[in-house]
Amino acid sequence: MNMIFSKSFVFLLLTILLAEMGSTMVTPLMPFLFFASHPVDYGYAVAAIRAGAFLASILLSMAMDYWGRRWVLFVSCFGLACSMGVVALAVDKASFGLFIFGIFFSNLLYAGKQTTQAMIGDEPGSEFKLIRMSLLQCGIAMGACLGPIFSGNLLSITQYFDWGFALSFSFWVAAFFGILASLVVVFCVRESMNTKKYFKKNMDAADIADVTGLLNGISFLRGPKAVLKRPEIKILLLQLFLTQISWGTYYEFSPLIGKLEFGFTASQTGFFVGSIAFWLILGSGVLLPLLRRRCSWCSIFQLKVFSVILMWLGVLMLLLAAYLVRPYLFWGSAALMAIGDVMIYALLVNELSDLVPSFFQGRITGLVYVVFTVTWTITGILGGHLTAYFQKGTLWMALSGVSCLLLYWFLLRVMYGKKPKSY
Repeated sequence: MNMIFSKSFVFLLLTILLAEMGSTMVTPLMPFLFFASHPVDYGYAVAAIRAGAFLASILLSMAMDYWGRRWVLFVSCFGLACSMGVVALAVDKASFGLFIFGIFFSNLLYAGKQTTQAMIGDEPGSEFKLIRMSLLQCGIAMGACLGPIFSGNLLSITQYFDWGFALSFSFWVAAFFGILASLVVVFCVRESMNTKKYFKKNMDAADIADVTGLLNGISFLRGPKAVLKRPEIKILLLQLFLTQISWGTYYEFSPLIGKLEFGFTASQTGFFVGSIAFWLILGSGVLLPLLRRRCSWCSIFQLKVFSVILMWLGVLMLLLAAYLVRPYLFWGSAALMAIGDVMIYALLVNELSDLVPSFFQGRITGLVYVVFTVTWTITGILGGHLTAYFQKGTLWMALSGVSCLLLYWFLLRVMYGKKPKSY
């Protein structure tokens, strides 16, 4: 246990906790901003968040493989602080263009989750990595739990002074969390790789040539191609894509559905988003490690199927809640969706990490976030248009992703009889 909770790992958890608190304070505020009454604008605002994260997942994930994880982590935290200040000004002036600009750059400069995952990926040992990866997801989920609850209640308290001030003040507080995370990185977080020496020690001549091209700016965007050569990686990324269709749609639009269908206040929205993160903590920090230890007979594939079935049931419960107007079903869907998502995500990331050498951990985590952010950008735009024409349309879109994945696994079973090697 002491080996798992080393001093460097504890500071890493603290950094991602503070950064995630700052970044997730935005989510419960979105349905109450000046543009939220227009679902299409709401969808574009959500898409802007993911578009910035998409570029960050490409550029910063490869930058961390050369310049180091710690430097990229600092840029992420400090960039979050600066861009949240811009968003606060946009909300105060009711400028949609400035808001899009600020929220885009808040994610363009933020690669905290993939950087911390790469830092854990630098450690050897598959089972050891899985435990730490689960604990990291737990830390991320704790930040995602405390941030929305804090911002929702902060908005409920400060709205009695002035509504515009209440909204902008919440974003200034988010910027403050980014500054705190930056200070932790500067004074407490250590680099997990030795940059140039690390490459020369661990890569053969061909790979060194590729890194030389990377430094010259010639092959800076070619790195992911080397990772995608293995068909198993492509299959796992496809599974990630299908699960994120469901999870992205649910997480992005469930706060808006809560406000439209059930009349949620800012405080209730904050608690709902925070409850999602609570179930993420339970799934990543308790349930998944417990299943791996107590159910050793259970294969990774069986755990993946179990996780996706939980997500499918969660979306089904959300559909019933919306059509039958049952708030308790709406709250219950968060548990199934969050636990299922965090389990399948941790399992897929661990499988992908084991398929590549240690000096490509930054690129494989970058590819994970490329799939993640592209999917969430698509669901944001489509979800906004669907909500404008059919208020419950996003619910059916959320059901499509996990249904397709379960159908994919079922067809493979029918075609091959037994589980293929690259499931």
